[in-house]
Formats: sequence, structure tokens, C-alpha cells
Amino acid sequence: MLGGGSPETSADHSQAPAILSKPGNLTTSTAGSPSASAPESLPVPSKPSTPSPKDGFTNTLGMKFLPVPGTEVMFCIHEARYSDYAAYAAESPGIDGRWKDQTLGGYALTENKENHPVIKVSWEDAQKFCAWLSQKEGKLYRLPTDQEWGVAVGIGRDEKWTKDTTPNSVFKNQTDFPWGDKWPPPKGSGNYSDESRKAKAPTDKLQYLEGYDDGFPTTAPVMSFKPNKFGLYDMGGNVWEWCEDWYAKGQKDRVMRGSSWDLSDRDRLLSSYRIHSTPGYRFNYVGFRVVVVPGSAPKSATAPAPNKAEPKPAMVAASGGKP
Repeated sequence: MLGGGSPETSADHSQAPAILSKPGNLTTSTAGSPSASAPESLPVPSKPSTPSPKDGFTNTLGMKFLPVPGTEVMFCIHEARYSDYAAYAAESPGIDGRWKDQTLGGYALTENKENHPVIKVSWEDAQKFCAWLSQKEGKLYRLPTDQEWGVAVGIGRDEKWTKDTTPNSVFKNQTDFPWGDKWPPPKGSGNYSDESRKAKAPTDKLQYLEGYDDGFPTTAPVMSFKPNKFGLYDMGGNVWEWCEDWYAKGQKDRVMRGSSWDLSDRDRLLSSYRIHSTPGYRFNYVGFRVVVVPGSAPKSATAPAPNKAEPKPAMVAASGGKP
């Protein structure tokens, strides 16, 4: 269960958000040195281009968006970066400052820090970022829904959604990973708990992908690995990504997809695997990705107000348990 430690400073998944896919204790891992493959650089135009369903567009922060067939939105090709969140923070005094600390497991980033994904941000923080970006750009930015995320990772055909389906109840594909259907992951599949983490940020309680070395002890700069068929990077590994949805009908937790840099076991690297937690909680292995709705204008409503008190961690709820 959550509790008994600080998720903001500990990546031990015994202190993790509630789990969706299968019961059992989480096992994790640890990683190492910078990868040889540098992330793709994004142009930063002086003015945002108009979203084009065909070609995509790049906004004023240099965030590039591409259409994903089967959805009505355009996905940012990368997770929200430290630099993207820094631009928001510079215009938003008083926000929680834990996102600034990128040191994990005693390992401090020394280069290209701005292009790593932002971490230690809650669902509420991500909502406020989207509201700020929407007003700044005059377009509707938001988090992807769980269903949209499933399409974007390539398993939308299996997730038979109805009006009553939730991330808790939807069918869970047990064979597909973001890189394909092979196990263990081939070289370059993404940023997971690996030999490089074991060498440079080891933790006794964690496990590692033996023989797999992605080159990054903790988070990796976005777009350090090959994109998927839709041109999206890091749909597996690096950081968990908040989605728009409530996890279950009880509406207590929000859902996350994509796994992260501190996981190594097969079940939790599946494209269908989910975790969930309260909307105000922050973790050092959780970030987010945004989508934009083509032809839309920002809503006038503001992002949800934070809870009056820091929310308590949610209890572990395995698939089939109480929502």
C-alpha cells in the first residue's frame, strides 16, 4: 500500500500509487549512464502554428504534436519536459516546487536536464499546466483519456469501451508491450530499471532487467529511444503518465499509463498495465503528456482547485478488488 515513506523522495514501489493490473507486490529496479543516442531537437517558432490534422504542428514551447488515427486529438510526441513546466512555473507564482529536484536515488543529473520529463507533479498540477497552456496558445490542451492513450500505444483494438467502461474494468491485453510482443525487451526498447541503474543508483529492495542496459540510471531525456508507429516517443518507460480519467466508478483516484524508469517485471511493462492514485499526490516516477484538440478554443473554466489538505495515499487496489 501507499504510506510509510515519502513517494517524492523514494522510488520504492512498496510506496507506490495503487495498482491496477494484477495483485502482488511490485518489484522494481535501478539504472546507469547517459545513452549514446541524443534526443531529437525540436524547433521553437516565434508563433504557434495552426493545428493540422494531417501534418501536426509545433507550439511556442517547441512541443510537437501529431495526429493519432482512431482519436480526435493530436498527441504531443514527447512527455512534458522540465523546460515546458519551467515556462509554466515562471508565470505561475506559488506552485509546488518539488518538480525542481531531479535527483533520484542519490543520482543527480549533470547534463541535458531541461529535456528530461518533469516529475513529482500531481494530476492537479498537470491540469493547471494544461489550463495555462490553453490560455497562452488559444487552443484546448488537456490530458489524454485512458481510451485515447490505449489507441496511441497500439492496443485500442483490444479495449472494448462502452459508456460504462472504466480503466479498472476495461479488458487488459496480456501479450503486447510498447515495443512489440517479445520478452525480455530488445535493446533500445525504452527506459526501464536496468543494468545502468543497478550500477549507478542501486537500491536493495529493487530488481533490474538483467542484461538490459538503456544507459540511464533514472529518467532519460525525452525522445532518446525510437518512436512508435504514430511517431510518439516513450509510450513505455521513462515516467508514468497521468490520464484524464477516474480509475473507477468510485471516483477517488486518477489513472496513469506507460510504466517508468524504475520498473523491470514483465506484467508492469505491458501496454495495458495501469496504476492509480489520488489527484493531488506527487511521485518521483510520474509525469504527464498532453494532447490538443484541433479547431478548439480554450475553456473559460479554471483547473480544479487543490484539495484543502495534502491527500493521503490511496490503498493498493488490484484488478478485481474494490474500486
